[in-house]
Amino acid sequence: MNLKPIIILGTPRSGTTYLGNLLKNHSELFYAEEYRFTWLYGNEGLSDMLRPIHVTNKNKAYIRKRFKDMVVASNKTRLLEKTPSNSLRPFFVKEIFPEAKFIYIQRDPLECILSIQDLWKRKADGISTVSKSNIYRRFKDLNVNQFRYLIPEMIKRVSPKFHSGKINNLWGPRIPGMSKILNNLGLLETCCMQWRFCTDELNYFYKSMPKDSILHCNLEELDARKIEQILDFCDLGHEGILDSFNKTFVKNPSGVRSKTLNDSEMKLINRWINHQ
Repeated sequence: MNLKPIIILGTPRSGTTYLGNLLKNHSELFYAEEYRFTWLYGNEGLSDMLRPIHVTNKNKAYIRKRFKDMVVASNKTRLLEKTPSNSLRPFFVKEIFPEAKFIYIQRDPLECILSIQDLWKRKADGISTVSKSNIYRRFKDLNVNQFRYLIPEMIKRVSPKFHSGKINNLWGPRIPGMSKILNNLGLLETCCMQWRFCTDELNYFYKSMPKDSILHCNLEELDARKIEQILDFCDLGHEGILDSFNKTFVKNPSGVRSKTLNDSEMKLINRWINHQ
């Protein structure tokens, strides 16, 4: 088995899912999509913002074996992985898979933040918002010792909303103290901070990495030429992937969500987008 995995990095709603779904059609690749608890093995009580100091021989061996077993069971030869929470811990991921090739995808910040907010409203609460395939993948993801960490999440997910507009559960990459941030500052600013923390981590990671290990792209600038560059960077044959891209990729219209914002909301978002 080729132990050089391809790991897609990006904030939530930045195009990571599209890129993963496109590349998974390659005959060599097994696509592991959002195996959150596998990455958290041994660090379940912490936020998603993990560092290399949180890597132990035990969790490194466990995570590598789990993904390797998935690849072998699928009769593929190489891992393709996407978990948005990894945008908070890229150096941790690098410590687990030092041989990995990373693809870092970004999206227009305003569109990304508002898309995060939209999905949070639709997906954070209730069982009906979770597809059967996602439920199956979540239980497949869990180690038997991790069920006790999932139970509180499930309780929050099914709990009724006692206050209009109140969200009980968390969604997306967990920054430290996110539950208190949500309660104190509200959903929009929480989404801004989620985006900001992820973006800062990834930008620093990108600047720190050798250029033969990481490739950057923008969702708005994605075209056949860039997909070809991604395939070459990952040492993959093209295998009809370009044809699939040309048939499936549709650029999202820009600025549609921003028309729903009032002045104070726009000012708040710009504060986090432009923060240095």
